Amino acid sequence: MTSAAELVKDARRQSGLPLRVVAARAGVSVSTITRIESGRMDPTVGMLHRLVAATGQHLVLGTAPDDDAPPPQTVAEVAARWRRAPGRGPADWTCLQSFTAHLAAHPDEVAPAIGRSPGPTGSATLDDVLAGVARQLADEAGLPRPGWAQRRPPTGVGRGPV
Repeated sequence: MTSAAELVKDARRQSGLPLRVVAARAGVSVSTITRIESGRMDPTVGMLHRLVAATGQHLVLGTAPDDDAPPPQTVAEVAARWRRAPGRGPADWTCLQSFTAHLAAHPDEVAPAIGRSPGPTGSATLDDVLAGVARQLADEAGLPRPGWAQRRPPTGVGRGPV
C-alpha cells in the first residue's frame, strides 16, 4: 500500500511543479504539504484529492484483497470478495483457487463451506461457476448437492454460446 506521504510526493514530482505552486493551487500552506510528505501529518481523503488535483492528476481510491488474508472458508465468502471489488476488472481466480485448495486439505469442512447460498455476485458467469464448484465439491465428498447450486443450470445451459 502506498502511504499518503508517498502519494503526495510522487504526484508532485510527476507534475514537476514546485511545492509553493501545489500549495497555492490546493489552498493549503507549504508547511502542510511538507508535514504530509514527511509523514508527520495524515491527510483526509478530501485533502489528498485537493493536493493530487493541484498537480493536474486525479486520485483513484479502491480496495484490493489482502494477500495475507486467510482463504475464504465458504462459497459465500468467495462471492462476497468478488462483490466488494466492482469495476476492478476480471475476477480474482486465486480466491477461488485458495478456497478449493483449503477444502482439499480439509474435506470435513466441505458441507458447511457449500451449504449456504452465496447470493448473486453481479456476474451470471461467476454465479454459474460458484454453483458448479459447489456441485463438484459435493460430488467429490459424497454429499448431496446444495439446493441453491442445483437451481442454477450448468454453465451455458439455456443461455446460448459461452
